[in-house]
Amino acid sequence: LQLIMKFDRNTVIGFSLLGLLFFFYFFYNSKQQKAAMAERALRPGYIPPNVPVDKTPTLGGRPKHVNWEGNVGPDNRRFLLDRRFPWAAVGRLRRPGDPDFATGVLVGPRHVLTVSHAVNWVNVSSDPNKPDLRYDAHNHPVLFAAGYRADQGPVTPFGDVPVVKVVTAVPYLPSPFVPPGIVDAATGGSVSTRALDLAVLILAEPIGNAVGWFGFTGWNKDWNGKAMWSHIGYPQLSDQAPPELLYGRPTYQGPDSLPAIVELRTKDFRMPNGSVIKATNMINTFDIEGGHSGGPIFSWFGNEAAPRVAAIMNGRRGKPAPGQAMDIGQSASGGSYLVNMIDYALKTFP
Repeated sequence: LQLIMKFDRNTVIGFSLLGLLFFFYFFYNSKQQKAAMAERALRPGYIPPNVPVDKTPTLGGRPKHVNWEGNVGPDNRRFLLDRRFPWAAVGRLRRPGDPDFATGVLVGPRHVLTVSHAVNWVNVSSDPNKPDLRYDAHNHPVLFAAGYRADQGPVTPFGDVPVVKVVTAVPYLPSPFVPPGIVDAATGGSVSTRALDLAVLILAEPIGNAVGWFGFTGWNKDWNGKAMWSHIGYPQLSDQAPPELLYGRPTYQGPDSLPAIVELRTKDFRMPNGSVIKATNMINTFDIEGGHSGGPIFSWFGNEAAPRVAAIMNGRRGKPAPGQAMDIGQSASGGSYLVNMIDYALKTFP
């Protein structure tokens, strides 16, 4: 009996030590994983040496507009005249021969964050029921001009740089926003995919080394409803003359006009290959129109000189269908979906 009790006591001690070892192992691993996730979710931007920096932009007057039914309250945008950092890191995207334009922001040396529908996707499929959209950099290129100003010389201070590759989960055209084969993972039904409308464009040249780039971050629920954000976009401004100014002058809206992310609509999307992607549609109250798609929603954190992108504008609220209420705000994409896509692009195409 004494031997058995002694054996039992040693066994208990052994299991206790083993339990402590497992506890410290999992505790250490958990801390390491959390640290890695925090580092990935909050990437700093980059400011090149000797580049002038100012968090307060130089602004001009307010734009006029024609079509304003999609916006929230009065127009609080002002023309952005500044080409210091970080303002020059936002630029215009154009597709030669196409009258429409979009906005993009540098998030790496040659990495531009924008919307997928800004790309000239070409359908190479012969089956109308199974489109196969590809980016053709040779015949249907997209060009990025950082710091573009149609009314300030030089118009393209860093050139019109071609896009050579596109990283995205969903290549699609502006309409419809429901690419074939993508369904709600929970119900199996059709679903709007605005939350997935995001892309990272890989440039032919690393102009970010000269311009600088924004950092990026995941989303913190404590930010919901807070007026801490700014947004830049290249609006159509179709009532402006002369015609060369269309999509040519960026506008800025800052936190002083109290814009906010007012609602998060997170959903699991089942892709045609069976994988599931979680993405968030961020409903916001910025003032936008055609051309703002791809524009960053960003803020500064702590004492950092470079801002971080938290979301990308991808559409404005439109006229509701008969019997439906007007949506409460504009549409943007962000959260872990944004972080993971930029992370992948930076690692795969450095």
